[in-house]
Amino acid sequence: LHSISIHASSAPVILVGTFLDEVDSGNDIKLVNSLLVENFGSSSVVLNETYNTMFFPISNKLGDGVKELLSTVYSVAQSQEFTKFAVSLKWLRILDKILSLEDGWIKLNDLKGYAARLGILAETEVVEMLSLFHHLGVIIHLDSTDSLRRIIVTKPQWVIDSLSKVIRDHRIHGSHEIDFGEEKAGLAEDVRKLFSQGLASRDLLDFYWGENSDFFVDLMRHTLLMSDWRFGGSENYIIPSLLSVSSMSVSSPDGAKSGFGFVFDFAEGYIPHGVFERLISLVVAYSGRFSDSDTPVLHRNEAKVAFGPSCKCFIAKGMRKGVQSSFVGSRIVGSFVGSGYSLFSEFSKIQTMLEKINKDSMNNNLKYEIRLENTVAKEYVSLDEARKIKLEPWFKEDERYQNSPTDISINTFLDQI
Repeated sequence: LHSISIHASSAPVILVGTFLDEVDSGNDIKLVNSLLVENFGSSSVVLNETYNTMFFPISNKLGDGVKELLSTVYSVAQSQEFTKFAVSLKWLRILDKILSLEDGWIKLNDLKGYAARLGILAETEVVEMLSLFHHLGVIIHLDSTDSLRRIIVTKPQWVIDSLSKVIRDHRIHGSHEIDFGEEKAGLAEDVRKLFSQGLASRDLLDFYWGENSDFFVDLMRHTLLMSDWRFGGSENYIIPSLLSVSSMSVSSPDGAKSGFGFVFDFAEGYIPHGVFERLISLVVAYSGRFSDSDTPVLHRNEAKVAFGPSCKCFIAKGMRKGVQSSFVGSRIVGSFVGSGYSLFSEFSKIQTMLEKINKDSMNNNLKYEIRLENTVAKEYVSLDEARKIKLEPWFKEDERYQNSPTDISINTFLDQI
């Protein structure tokens, strides 16, 4: 429910509890409801007016409660604003056509051809139609790159099935269960690197995704599920969700005690799945833009990266040594070491990356406070306080944080920060 509140905060949620026929008394229903109220009382859960509860108890065996549930689903669906949109009948015919396709996707040019046969000749109308259907969630059509623009997804399961060839728990779904023929194709070593280091070769991705490889590579980049790995000379990609978790205690990079620390402290008490992994994707992509950066040292819960020869950055999920115990809830911590670079400039890039993740992937629903280390007073102060007192070396006289456009390709984003 916490994840739903972040990714679809305005969407109504209907909770259903089955096996009502095995419940002994109404007190059991009240007990379950009290637990839901205690943990999710502020969410957009639809209330059950019959029982005055946050969930709908039903019996699939006897049918009890099913009628009330169906009535609520219908009523809630009819009240949604998207059901009142006026849509061209030609658009609906096109939608029916593409949703009936077995493949789960269609090329943009093929859709344009079908639209033309229905009298829709203007490309602007096709773009408007696709934008509406994407907004409503009935298709997926992204346009930040040419490869994404050329493909319209009509069945999300096609995307899930394709990506799960790469993003899967190898310990559970390994080659003994799933064999796509990688070894016969001479890609056994590529598979080993994928699941041991989180590094995917282009050859392996082309093998998995075939003619749609460019689309899925750009989709993974766009969603920050992976980024280019520009270290070692070969064409590889880093997939942070496949990295191992470090068991080491969180400390500053290279064990340096003189690093300048920062904290992103999350107000909701937890960091949603995928936030930190996406941040790793961005910092690695940025590090790779410097030809003289050291090779990153990565784990799923921490990363040591270099932005050129003089600036080293450490980020992690958790508590950095020396951070005051007054910090509560989940946090992303980090520090910079090195010399000869603008501390404010490099930190502002990390800040902008997290802002991009928030806007592009979390519907701008992440709430966090930023704190910077005052190495003289040996304490952390809020970003506003640090700016106000011009805390050195974080702030110089004329340096200001600049927002950066977010819903764009990674390369364009990195160009602009």
